[in-house]
Order: sequence, then structure tokens, then C-alpha cells
Amino acid sequence: MSRITLLDRFVNYMDPVRGQARIAERNRQEFSEKRAEVTRQALDRKKREYASGGGFQSAENSRDAASWLTSKLSPLSALEQDRPTMIERADSVYKNYELGTAHVENRVVRVVGCGFTIQPELDYEEIGISEDEAEKKNQQLRKGWERLVQRIGKHGEWLYEQQQLMQRYWERRGEFFVLFGDEYDPLSPVTEKTEVIHPDRISTPSSRGSVSNECPWLGDDFVRIGIQLDKKGKAIGCYAQDCHPGDAVETKQTWTYYPYVLSNGLPRMFHHFDRRDSRQYRGYPRMQVGTKQVKNVEEYVEAEIERNYVAACHAAIVRTEMPAEDAMGATGVVEDANGKRVREIQPSMFHYVGTADEVTLSNPSGAPVSFDQFVKSRNRAFASGCGTPYEMLTGDWGNLAYNAARIIWNMDEAAVDVAQMGHIKFILAAYAHFITRMVVTGQLPVDPIEFRSMPWAYWACRVIPPARASIDPAREDRNDLVNVEAGVIPHSDVVERKTGEPADKIYRRIKANRKAMADAGLDPHMPNMGRDENTAGTSPTQPGDSNQQSSDANSDRQAAGV
Repeated sequence: MSRITLLDRFVNYMDPVRGQARIAERNRQEFSEKRAEVTRQALDRKKREYASGGGFQSAENSRDAASWLTSKLSPLSALEQDRPTMIERADSVYKNYELGTAHVENRVVRVVGCGFTIQPELDYEEIGISEDEAEKKNQQLRKGWERLVQRIGKHGEWLYEQQQLMQRYWERRGEFFVLFGDEYDPLSPVTEKTEVIHPDRISTPSSRGSVSNECPWLGDDFVRIGIQLDKKGKAIGCYAQDCHPGDAVETKQTWTYYPYVLSNGLPRMFHHFDRRDSRQYRGYPRMQVGTKQVKNVEEYVEAEIERNYVAACHAAIVRTEMPAEDAMGATGVVEDANGKRVREIQPSMFHYVGTADEVTLSNPSGAPVSFDQFVKSRNRAFASGCGTPYEMLTGDWGNLAYNAARIIWNMDEAAVDVAQMGHIKFILAAYAHFITRMVVTGQLPVDPIEFRSMPWAYWACRVIPPARASIDPAREDRNDLVNVEAGVIPHSDVVERKTGEPADKIYRRIKANRKAMADAGLDPHMPNMGRDENTAGTSPTQPGDSNQQSSDANSDRQAAGV
């Protein structure tokens, strides 16, 4: 019970009902504050108890993160608690260690490369037009898209530049955010613009008054790590701070709320992350798992460097007939606190000790035989934590045979395929925005009612990832041609994987090139580009022809009887 003051007595004397209500309200407030304090202390106690185990072992603050304990917190609470430390560790690895930089930048090249493109695929039967008209519309849409990707960035970035930034955030933060908006651009076919938002800007506002627009704020329990949830626990939007929280010049403490989806069903804020737990609303960087390994390698390498420095500097000890007492007294011998005589031996100096004529040179041992194996094993552990094969990360292929190298290459290809799915989702969302604006502005003549009833028919397209490299191009190209001739894969898939462009576009260029060569009197099918009446019309390298030996790697040897 709260203490009754003189004012309480006066109010109670003038109006007993109001006075008692006043005292009761103050008692309830004090009780609520005490209960909140008890809850806070209990939560702090749990955090201290779980701190030894940590939500994520590699995010502990200990030197070696050796604890094997797990966290009793929920996945989301553990992520909330440890995510700042995990981000610091991932950034440290990326900025300070060669392997961390190599992992991120190699993944950017492998996953994004020169960017994705699309091939519009309007189905003439589904939308009720002729096949020729559908082809014309597809050509128009592809040309419009190619113009848009050069102007799509809010700050003038090309699409591939934004995708490279998205992939870097994916590797360093485990997620990326892209904001869709509109801005007039005279050189762009539509007003669509996109902006890649730094994940660090997505955070919970400090107060309701710091949010610059209206938002469905449902209480603190419905905002987790900057993500707005509805009463069913579904993520419906996020809060982006108007500046980076670590900016030393621009220090705005205001946030803007962005819904994930607009009223027309198109995305407003695109958020992609690897969902590994139920009720997980933010990603976390995988690269931080290997922080301990690169730190250990760094310390070991520095110790070896110091030892080699010492080994490179010789110190000589000269034994003479001079009495030991006289020699040691004349060369700076002192007594320590325990009465022991000591003398510092420095590199590149001769030290006289007396009693004999002898010169001994110090010869510290070099690095142990296991040094190289230790460094490789730790680097392999780091690569494994990042999800990249050691050979792809370091370029150390050793004496691997082609088959072994191909297995490793395929493992990385599988990881790249998964990573590309996030970019494909984004491209499809961006293309849906593009088509909607083309219809609204009349550049794609479509009945608005029909478009609203079945927009997916007009959003239909095929996303084409960037060109893929290969280990042995000649051998793999021959294998591809064998598969094409056997009907295992279509030739268009091979073309798109090799070029990163729509197959129809490549076929038109090849057709035009062959026509130009034929007009010039050259045979476009022959490697020597010469016309020979005995070989004219044959195409030993053309896929799908009747010459089965065209793609057989051993056909020449078999013909020679070898």
C-alpha cells in the first residue's frame, strides 16, 4: 500500500469517492511497476544464465567460444540477443581476412555475375490473341525491360549493381531488403525504381512518436527486430531508420514504416532471408560461424612469423680463457630479485662467457612439419562454415583429378542454384511491377478488366541467370551436345547457360551471321570458314544433325582404329 499524503487526506475529506479512487489508482500503478521490475529482473537473470551457452556459440564473447551449451531461449529471442555480435564478427572476417573477402566476392561473381535477364512468355492461347501478336508483344516487353534495367536504381544503378549489393548483404547479414517505388525518368519506359536498403537500418523504433507515418502499431510484443507482426504472428511490414544507425554525420532518430505488400498485391518492401526456424523474421550471417578458425590461423601465423624473425637474427656466444666472474661482470650481468644472475642475449651481438675458447651460434628451429596441415585444416573448417568448398575459396586445387574436381564444382553449383532463387524471386516481383506500369500507361494495350482478372498471365516470363563457367569447356561442351542429341536436355537450355541470354535472341543472331557469311561466299558451318563443294551443306558441329560423331569425343580415334 502507498503512503497516504496530506493531499490525499484533503481530497478524501472533500470528496470521499474521488479520494478513494485516487489512492486505489496509485496503488495499482505502483503494483504494475513492481511487477514489471520483477519481470525485468527475472529476464536479466535468465539472460545471465544462458549467456554461458549463448544463442549461437560462435557469437559468444569468450576467446575461443569453446562452450558446447545450447540456448534455452526461443530461436527468435536468441537471434535478438546475439545478432549484433554475429554481425560484428561477420564484418570483421569480411574486412580483415582474405578468405572472408574471397568468399563474399566470389559468391557475388558466381551467383549474380553480370546480372539476370528475362524472357517474356505471353501465352497467346491463354490471353486469346494470335501467335504472331503474342510474339510481337514479347519482343516489345523484352526491349522495354532491357531499357528499364539500365535505369531501375533510385540512385541510377543498373539492375546487376543492385543485385551484387543484395548478394553482399546476403553473405554478411543473411538477408536483403529492396524497396519498390516510383520516380519519373525520361529515359526509362516506366516510373519503376528500386532501392536496396541496408539491413542495419531495419530496427525497432525507439518510440511511437519517432515513426514518420501511420502504421498498424499493435504494441511492443508485435514488433520484433524491426519487423511488424499482426495478431497472428505474420510479418506484414518493417521499420527502416531514415539513416544508418552508425552514421556520424546524419543522426536522425526517426523511422519510416513500409508494408510488405501494397493493396494491389504487388510488393512494397521485398525481404528475402533463409528461414531456418519457425517464427523467424530476420536472417543471420552464416559466415560468422568460422570466425574462430580464421582468428586461430592468424595467431598461429603471427607466432611463426615472429619465430622466423628470431631465427633470421643470429646471436654468437664466445667462450674465452678469461675467468667467468670477470667476463660476466664486464658484459652487463645483473642479479634478479631471487639473486640469480641474468643477462639479455640480443640478436646480432657477441656475448663473452669465459672459461674456454669456443664460438656457438644460436639456431632456432623453423616451423613444424604440421604447420601447413594445420592452416589448411582450419581454412577448410572456415570454408565449410561459409558453405563454400575449400578449393573454390582458396583456388588450391592441388593434384585433383577431373572427376574429383567436378564433384567439388557440382557442390558449389548446387549452393549457387539455391542462392539464385532469392534473386529470381526479386526479378519476378520487379517484372510484375514493370508489366503493371506498362498496362497502366497504355504501352501494353490490354483490356484493364481482363488484366485485373488474370494478371499472372501477363506476368509470365522465364528468368535467365548469368552465364555459367566450366572446368573443362571442351569436354563439357561435347557432353552437352551428346545430351542434346539424345534428347536429355533442349539445346536452348545449353545456350542460355553458356551465354546468360535468351536462346531466341542468340538464335536470331546466329541466323543473321550465317546469312551474312553465305552472302560473302563463306560456308558458315565449317571451322575454316571455307566453301568446299564436297563438304558444303554439312555441319559437323551443329547440334541435332544426322552426324552422330559430331559430338563424340573419341570419334576421331575410333575412325583411326586406335
